[in-house]
Amino acid sequence: NLLAPLSFPIYYTKDFGQSWKVSKFDGVPDGELLAGGGDPVIVFDSKGWAHMTWLTVTLTLPSLKAEMALRYAYSKDGGATWIASEKMIDTGDIDPTDPIKSKRLIDKEWLAIDRSNSVYQDDIYMVYVELIPDSLENVAGTILIKKKLANDLDFSEQAVAVNTNDYVLVQFSSIAVDNEGVVHVFFMGVDDADHTAFYHAKSIDGGASFLPEKKISDFHLPGFTPDQPNNILVGVDSSRIYPCPHMRVDNSGGPNDGDLYAVWTANGITNKASSGLDIYFTKSTDGGDSWTTPIILNDDNEPTSHQFYPSLHVNEQGVLIVSWYDRRDDLNNIQTHYYMTYSTDGGKSFESNFAVSSSASDFNSIGDKNGGFGIGEYTQVIASSAYAIPVWSDGRTNDGNIDLFIAFVPLYEAALGYEQVGSISSAFSVEGPSPNPISEGGILKLILQKRSDVTIELHSLDGKLVQRHAAWNFPAGDYEIPIDVQDLTNGIYLLTVKTDFGFLSKKLVISGK
Repeated sequence: NLLAPLSFPIYYTKDFGQSWKVSKFDGVPDGELLAGGGDPVIVFDSKGWAHMTWLTVTLTLPSLKAEMALRYAYSKDGGATWIASEKMIDTGDIDPTDPIKSKRLIDKEWLAIDRSNSVYQDDIYMVYVELIPDSLENVAGTILIKKKLANDLDFSEQAVAVNTNDYVLVQFSSIAVDNEGVVHVFFMGVDDADHTAFYHAKSIDGGASFLPEKKISDFHLPGFTPDQPNNILVGVDSSRIYPCPHMRVDNSGGPNDGDLYAVWTANGITNKASSGLDIYFTKSTDGGDSWTTPIILNDDNEPTSHQFYPSLHVNEQGVLIVSWYDRRDDLNNIQTHYYMTYSTDGGKSFESNFAVSSSASDFNSIGDKNGGFGIGEYTQVIASSAYAIPVWSDGRTNDGNIDLFIAFVPLYEAALGYEQVGSISSAFSVEGPSPNPISEGGILKLILQKRSDVTIELHSLDGKLVQRHAAWNFPAGDYEIPIDVQDLTNGIYLLTVKTDFGFLSKKLVISGK
């Protein structure tokens, strides 16, 4: 509903994704007319406090003057309640009738927190871009850093410039802090000869200043180079086709500690290499002074299929995880899954790609109910020591509705691409099945906050439906549902609970027969 008020709901879990609740805090400024916004980012400090920044665009009537604001809030209780700063981190303005008439734009902020034992421990860094439009061909810009000291309530007034060179356009920054407290920034720059490239800059004094940036790699992407139109991704507005660069650092203390990793979307390096978009990867083992020749991570070997919007994470064991949207399963480049791979040797090799989404989304209809905006751009993968946890926007109902999905992928275990996957919803939760592995029978606990039709299905790994319990209509409450597998053979199965509010699929192992 395009006329519905915008909101910023925050879902949180305290049982590793078994159930979800919605915070009453939604980030909408009281008494202001919200016209847009987004870009939410959350980091956690050593005390377990959550720190969040986000962008809002508010309108003043009747002038229609629009103000952009980067805002900050923190939570001491795992996301249940939040304390918002009354002070904006930074502000800008935008002319909704003609963005080129805007005086100052601020955009695309990302956060990193210093988890080292340096003097900068728990300091938070926010990187973003300041854009001063001159014309469609020239938008003067600077990559900026603002910092919040560990014991301060707000970010610094003064911003520090990251890039020292002049560019026709700079954008799409990413940030990480290593175990020595060095701040690393990765960003895109376009020079006056229309050369598009990625650059790395670092600060060795806690973000007070940055050493001159060094070029990492060129890249070729439709819309950023004049030889290819940027309307090639069905379901993604041409203005939102971008390289989606991300950088992370290995802080595991292991053999690859301090290594930097970067990913992005492109269809070539210096020139167009394919009609389809791919996920590129490079690494640095010397603090960003040099970088390996980029390689393509998607292993479909299909030059026309599209892979885009990668996300990157390194867990505390040094496992490097990359996830992205992928269309290899559809020759028409429309049906879209969410894929993943990971590396346990510092990016020297990667596991075979696999889908973490259990159903594809038809991107012909993905933006039907949000004015063509589509899936958004801030999807991410995170991880614990044992699980990769990709989070993505999913439109598998193919009616224009978009849901937020999450998967828990057991690392080092390839028998099934995920241990559980499903909708993020506070209206229902599933516990069990118990026991698991199971030999004859067990119990699945279902908790409903509202009345719902409920269907339970069991599929084999090849997708065959082996059991289905017809829809029940349950009022709100707690239910223990028996599971009978006496007639099934040993193996790995997928147990799916479907409700009016979404679904949850879990791995069920049958053994002992």
